[in-house]
Amino acid sequence: MESEVIAAIVAASVSIPTGLVAAGAAYLGARAQARGAHLGPINSIRRAAQRDAYAQLLTSWRAVWRLTHDVDGVGTSPTEQDLLESRVNSAYETLDGAIALVILEGPDHIAQLARDLEDVNDELHFQACGVITRARGGDLSGYLRLDFYRYQQAGMRAADEFVKAAQAHLNGDGV
Repeated sequence: MESEVIAAIVAASVSIPTGLVAAGAAYLGARAQARGAHLGPINSIRRAAQRDAYAQLLTSWRAVWRLTHDVDGVGTSPTEQDLLESRVNSAYETLDGAIALVILEGPDHIAQLARDLEDVNDELHFQACGVITRARGGDLSGYLRLDFYRYQQAGMRAADEFVKAAQAHLNGDGV
């Protein structure tokens, strides 16, 4: 055989598989790009919904946190105690709704931190109602307030963990 024919056969045997691999890679790349173009707006909307849910939880938590200071300073006036108890119950109800929204929006690791915050705040709510109830009976001692203070601190730590993870997730630093 002539050298030109051999060169043509060798060139064809190398270029055909290379062309097939290149075509397959181009197909997969185009498919991934099309999927990204399709999911990009969906992911953007989902990320915005998550951001709103996280912000609502943080806003609700701050309202509860401010109220814990009012509970800590509750006096002996029955009107003041009734008003404070109503405000506390309302704030915790709002916080529970915000936590539920975060649990639905996810992702799982953020939802778990929201559940952890919920656990601490359920106990903090119970302690706050206990302080108010004891104040109604004229007991303004520090015994129950010490437990209340511990749960305030635990709530603050749980909120800080949630905020750090939420920031990392929204900024793309986390999963």
